[in-house]
Amino acid sequence: MAGQLSASKKAASQCSTVTISVAGKRITGKVVPIDASISGDVSLGALASEASPTGGHVTNLTVTGIKGNPAATAVKTGTAVTSAVSDELVKLVDSIPSNG
Repeated sequence: MAGQLSASKKAASQCSTVTISVAGKRITGKVVPIDASISGDVSLGALASEASPTGGHVTNLTVTGIKGNPAATAVKTGTAVTSAVSDELVKLVDSIPSNG
């Protein structure tokens, strides 16, 4: 699991913008890695924003961490979410005890 999370971290740093076309409509998403260090083995933080063809916009802040065997992900979603609240999610992920 740690290897997969490390691969995701690498992918997020190499490709930040994705555009998908469905039925002639375009949806553009952007992923920005953020610093989200936890006290466990490996962690990944990302701020992902998506714009719909109708002008809608949503942002997801995600922090994932692995400590021994358990993995935990905390997510905050909204129209005005920023990386400034990442500490809040890091605390949630850090509260999961190590089981390894």
